[in-house]
Amino acid sequence: MLESTVYYPILKEYDGTNLSDIENRLDKMYYTGLFNVISESKSKDRKLFAKFIRTEIDIKNIKTLFRLKKAGVSQDEIVDLIIDGGLELSIKNIKKLLPLYYDDFIFFH
Repeated sequence: MLESTVYYPILKEYDGTNLSDIENRLDKMYYTGLFNVISESKSKDRKLFAKFIRTEIDIKNIKTLFRLKKAGVSQDEIVDLIIDGGLELSIKNIKKLLPLYYDDFIFFH
C-alpha cells in the first residue's frame, strides 16, 4: 500500500536501527513540501501560514536539541537532524549551541 506514496523511497530504507534517521528525513520532506505549496499560493494569508510553519520548525528543532544534547549525541549527528527554515533559530544560531555541554546549553544566554 505504501509503495505508491511519496514516502516509500524513505520508508523502504528502514532497517530496524535507523528510526530517528527515517523520521528526520520524513519531517524534512514534509516541511519542504509545505514550503513549496506556500510559495505557490496566491492567498493573502500565505505569510501568516509561513510564519506559523517556521515557528513550528523552531519548536521542533529546540525539542531535538534538548533530547539529543541530553543523550550526548555528537554535534555532527545533531546538525544532520536539524530542520532548516525556522523563524527565529537559523542553522547558524543552532550551530553556536552545539559545542555547549547539556547543562551549559540549558542556561545559555
